[in-house]
Formats: sequence, structure tokens, C-alpha cells
Amino acid sequence: MKRGRVRLLGLLFYATPLCSILVLIAFDLATPSPSLLVAALLICGGALIGSGMLGGPVSQRRKTAAA
Repeated sequence: MKRGRVRLLGLLFYATPLCSILVLIAFDLATPSPSLLVAALLICGGALIGSGMLGGPVSQRRKTAAA
């Protein structure tokens, strides 16, 4: 992807399952449960790590590229 925002696209990939869970709960097709909460937290954690906000692989690549 030469002219795209790859990081934004990656975050959208993480947001898709979270949004689907919220839509299912909103339309009363799923009931909120502790396992759904854990899944949502894992999705958000993966998005944070993938964006480099928690010092994951992306931020390490930036540091080595700048050196």
C-alpha cells in the first residue's frame, strides 16, 4: 500500500469484531457476559499493541529504522 494509511487500516481490522459484538448486544441478539468482556479487552489490547502505543513491535521497528 504505497499511498494508504496502513496503521489506520490495521486498527479498523481490530475494530470490526468489537463493533459486531456491540451491534449484536444492541439488537438483543447476544447477552453481555464476562467472556465477551474479556474478548473485547483482548481486541483493544491487540489494537494498542499493533498501533505501537504500548511499545509493541511497531515502535521497536521505528526506533531501529531511525538509528
